[in-house]
Amino acid sequence: MRLLDFWKKIWKTPAKDWFYSQIPSNQTPNEIASTTLQPGNIYINVHLKSMRIVNVRNGFKTFYPAVHSFISLKYIGNNNAEFNTVTAPTELAELDAKNIDKIISLNKRLLGPVPYRGGDLQMDIGLFAVQSGDLAKSFLSLLTDMSSIAGVSFIGSVLPFVDPISKGVDLLVGNTSETQLEIGISTDLNKITAGYYAVIAEDKSKVHMNELFIDKKDYKLVDSGGNTVHNYSYIVFAISGTDKKEDWFDIPELASSYKKLQDDIKGGDINAATQSLDFFKRIVLTSNDLLFKDAKEIVKQVTEEVNDILQNTQVADSNTSSLRNLNEFPIYSN
Repeated sequence: MRLLDFWKKIWKTPAKDWFYSQIPSNQTPNEIASTTLQPGNIYINVHLKSMRIVNVRNGFKTFYPAVHSFISLKYIGNNNAEFNTVTAPTELAELDAKNIDKIISLNKRLLGPVPYRGGDLQMDIGLFAVQSGDLAKSFLSLLTDMSSIAGVSFIGSVLPFVDPISKGVDLLVGNTSETQLEIGISTDLNKITAGYYAVIAEDKSKVHMNELFIDKKDYKLVDSGGNTVHNYSYIVFAISGTDKKEDWFDIPELASSYKKLQDDIKGGDINAATQSLDFFKRIVLTSNDLLFKDAKEIVKQVTEEVNDILQNTQVADSNTSSLRNLNEFPIYSN
């Protein structure tokens, strides 16, 4: 369920009044180039960089801040991959609503790196204040643990957790006496530009873009003089692209099929090893988690090494060589 559906139940102020925009690159840290991400050539990342709550509208005495994100994008075929995650500050520390003037720097990954294959990037991010209590803390802890296990990088791993997390968030935010949406965004991006974005709980006509900067150290919003922006609640997030998926060898389907290939080679069964290699290649080339250029390079390097080992195995008096670990293949060496 998208946050837009949650808003209908828990928020009375029209979302269109909120300020939402990409911050000009010359007013942000220079680690992300402001470029348009090209489908089929890039892995996409979304990071929650910082958040701030100025006041809690429901008047809670103490509360837990929590961020729910729902991100959906196209993968191989006509389906969408959905990444549903709940993020809370370390150890779910309570905040005092009377002394709430607090910035929370997170740099928390909400998505990626996953292949960008075109189409809309559906993205909902909401910052919630949850009234403190033992049950709320336990429930939030469960949702954050589930989100951590599901991850935000491997499509196959997240699928079993999408509905349970959605239902959990629905139960959490559906109780308007104990949960309040403070700030959020629900948008579909067709043309995706890398950079920093801000969502601010203030009428867009009252926010002046040329006065907003993102601090290089903790990613908080500051003015042109470097002074912290105190006036409103906000979320800062970043979208970036990379041509590498550094954790490719941890893709569950690849890891398991490669382990079978290693075992068959170690056992000296040439026929079984050949079949396992064919299966591994199919898994790699059809993986939702890899760009095709990377899939081809993985298949190329693994096939060459397996063929060398199998050829040597057939030579009289030769010892069977072991197949190196998957993470040892230098697919990004060039």
